Amino acid sequence: HNAIGYAKITVDSRHPRVPDLVLPGARMTVRYLDDMLMSGRVGRVEGKGPRAQETVTVTIEDDFRLLSRLLGWPNPAGTLAQQGAATAYDTVSGPAETVVKTLVQRNAGRSRPAVQVAASSGRGAVIQASVRMHPLADRILTAVDAAGVGVTVIQGSSGLVVDCYAPPP
Repeated sequence: HNAIGYAKITVDSRHPRVPDLVLPGARMTVRYLDDMLMSGRVGRVEGKGPRAQETVTVTIEDDFRLLSRLLGWPNPAGTLAQQGAATAYDTVSGPAETVVKTLVQRNAGRSRPAVQVAASSGRGAVIQASVRMHPLADRILTAVDAAGVGVTVIQGSSGLVVDCYAPPP
């Protein structure tokens, strides 16, 4: 909940998808029944075992890390030279879900892969966040968590999708 996850998956080295897993830029999704638990880039690849029992273990780095990589610019539409004085910040107030999605949407243009933001339902208590070249995670996650909202970043059909949910009590 509101943190970067990791998963390790071990498969037989003769599995037909192993060549896909070890390609640079390989990605995986992790599902349980009908729920997408996480998606992400394959980071580390390890092999083990004698020839007849070889396995390959891959580590998946959760796409939630987007919030730690995505910087909040004071003037998200401007160039680096158009960010204003040292005191200039981009400040957003409102329901926690709306604040998260507004800041991600404003700064998503510089992200690869592409980022889509789901429509806000206005969940959570009212918060305020101010950014000036800060990773969004540093400025929003503590407040969002205290406001009763969880954030997800999951692989969609044309990029990453940022959404929010109300965690169970």
